[in-house]
Amino acid sequence: MNDSQQNLSFERLAKWVQPWLFARRYPDLRVLIDPKTRGILKDLKDSPVIICPNHSRHEDGELIFLFSILTKQPVKFLAAREMFRSYLGFGGVVLRALGCYEVDRGATNTNAVHSIQQRLVDESSKVVIFPEGEISYDNDHVENFEHGAAAIGLESTVLLHEQGRDDDLFLLPVAISYRFDDARAVCLKILDELERETQLPVNQTSVYWRARRVCELYLDSLRQTMKLSSNSDSVQSIDAHVTEIIDTSLRTLAQELNCQLPPTTPLHQIHFLQSRIFSKRKQSHFSEKGQLDKLYAETLNLVRLRSISAEKFEENYSLNSLADLLSNLQVLILRKQTRVPQHVLISACEPIRCRDFFEDFRIDRDKTTESVTNLLANSIQKRLNHLRSNQVSNSDLANA
Repeated sequence: MNDSQQNLSFERLAKWVQPWLFARRYPDLRVLIDPKTRGILKDLKDSPVIICPNHSRHEDGELIFLFSILTKQPVKFLAAREMFRSYLGFGGVVLRALGCYEVDRGATNTNAVHSIQQRLVDESSKVVIFPEGEISYDNDHVENFEHGAAAIGLESTVLLHEQGRDDDLFLLPVAISYRFDDARAVCLKILDELERETQLPVNQTSVYWRARRVCELYLDSLRQTMKLSSNSDSVQSIDAHVTEIIDTSLRTLAQELNCQLPPTTPLHQIHFLQSRIFSKRKQSHFSEKGQLDKLYAETLNLVRLRSISAEKFEENYSLNSLADLLSNLQVLILRKQTRVPQHVLISACEPIRCRDFFEDFRIDRDKTTESVTNLLANSIQKRLNHLRSNQVSNSDLANA
């Protein structure tokens, strides 16, 4: 049996086992798929497609793989390099066998991009790219999208044109919306645990106020540990404190790694440091790997911290959003996460045909890429708003 036959056999085995594994790993999560989404994918069955979901949870990758199996749409993934190092390296064996591409989020990844374009142009494959580039831990709002998905789609359209082909290549925005079955009960359960841990007296006031109080205490403890000046008079101090903690932590990590942070966004700086950690880890002795793993864990905590903002403690925010935030604080403070009944809604938006932007892209590549990226983000945000509203009930969706 040659390598391609082995990979095909492995892929078939994974597709048979994965639904069972997903149910075992997430027994409290029910998957619901919009019937219109199945119709959209059926129409795009023979077309090259870049599937672009929002990314608010760790389980999104496994969820989209399950989604591809349930909709009978084989997909390839663009996955972060750390995923290929998971499970003592076995995660990389599985991902490569499934045709996934390894991405170093602190580098240019030219080879991965070329491989994806080849799949799209030569094989009319379907590739999954999470445009946010990182887990947002915010299931109500998408973060600023990276330009990669739009750029790859538009560049691949150029390649098709150069080959004299008029194939349509699509970007497919997909909204993933998690819902707790009883968000208020989840909030109360987590708040009781966090208040006991932080020794805060129980106060039967608004869950939003209680959550804010826990968060402020947690941020104050971080600031004291980091020996930052204390100033919590402002109503917006949560945002200011989160920013200061992240900025200070990034500088400290850069010093420990003996490198200089690039003049980019905090998220890109986190990815830069993660890339440095992985590079150093490959060359380090066994005794040094433990310290590098601790530094990497600190970068993951910074990613979680980015999801905290003062506005999320306002009464007009949904209880589902508050439950998401409290689940995040539970991990940061207690190093654990409560498993509670919930379901996830998967709904595709209107496909974006890249050929519609071909002429504009030839005139101004950067501007057109930016425009298509914004279109992707806006499409998913509108669908998330719709799924979160009372306009969509579970009866409108089909159990997977």
